[in-house]
Amino acid sequence: QVSAQAVDMLTLGIETSERRVSISLFSDETMLAERSLSHSGRRHAQSLVAEVDRLFRDYSHRPSDVGLVAVSCGPGSFTGLRIGLTCAKTLAYAARASLVPIETFAAIVANTRVTSTTPLTVIADAQRGEFFVQQFRPPQSCLVNATTAWKAVGTIEIVRPDVLQTAFADSVFTGPGLERLPDPVLRQVRTTAPGERFPTARMVARLGLERAATDQITPNQLDELALLEPLYIRRSAAEDQWEARGRT
Repeated sequence: QVSAQAVDMLTLGIETSERRVSISLFSDETMLAERSLSHSGRRHAQSLVAEVDRLFRDYSHRPSDVGLVAVSCGPGSFTGLRIGLTCAKTLAYAARASLVPIETFAAIVANTRVTSTTPLTVIADAQRGEFFVQQFRPPQSCLVNATTAWKAVGTIEIVRPDVLQTAFADSVFTGPGLERLPDPVLRQVRTTAPGERFPTARMVARLGLERAATDQITPNQLDELALLEPLYIRRSAAEDQWEARGRT
């Protein structure tokens, strides 16, 4: 019996960094489906595995048929990232598939069509009144529309909202953090369309496929998978509070 993997390359995309959780399934470079999970928060763990299994069954495949798993690795929700990466690592190991962690901000900027040379700045809620921020620059040619066209400028920073206008004055802003910006700040910055501001499993999978094509993939050995951790950037407030209690 010939397995489905011998016929085509199945890729599963998992996006759990934000409350709009989604999964996608690709056959080679063709998307078969993208689905949003009906539950959020702590129920990710209950619904994610069941939804992945249902997605494969609906297309007459098994999770063991997957050859590549692409998963958002952060920054984002502490609980969501942990659940998504755990699911992805387990599936990749069980199916002997390759695993590609995709930075959440890279998946967000990939939603934006390259139409100018204006930098794009992604912002996400870092809590405590602060934001995760990273700037991306488009390719030299504005005609390029590859998902990997945008290039990160530096690393992710943590800033307060009043800094955004001065530090990134030449940018167009995108990302889920726009929903958390104070109205006076939001009214004075240029932004992308609302539909382009959130990461999607579709784009996570496409970026995973592109990186796999250039051999930028993570092998599925158990010891290597165990070393993969979410890109948290900072500790959670709960961890800080726990440590502070331990000192008193």
